[in-house]
Amino acid sequence: MELKHDDVVYIHTFEDAAIEIPEIDELNKNLRDLVEDRPCYLIVIPGIGSISSPEARKYAAKQKGKNIIAEAIIINNLAIRLLANFYMKVNRPEQKIKLFSNEISALAWVHSLKEKRK
Repeated sequence: MELKHDDVVYIHTFEDAAIEIPEIDELNKNLRDLVEDRPCYLIVIPGIGSISSPEARKYAAKQKGKNIIAEAIIINNLAIRLLANFYMKVNRPEQKIKLFSNEISALAWVHSLKEKRK
């Protein structure tokens, strides 16, 4: 996890990571430590082969802090794209969320959202 651009947090997961509820709690704690209560945007880059259980996805959708304005997920393979689409449709996270194929597009979207908030 890395804070960039004052309010943009990058989250990278390892290849073949198994994301479960304890990992989500750890990510959320680290995020709170990093940004405190300031509004922020997430750019998530899942590692190839990363997976999460249905329970973990449901939990993650409900656990996002109110300070998270939007989440951009950079998808680099079909399996993760299918899982991300399923997560967005079934778990319906509270924050804005969108899939991208590269970092440039994801950052452009985040910057457009920041402009709209001004």
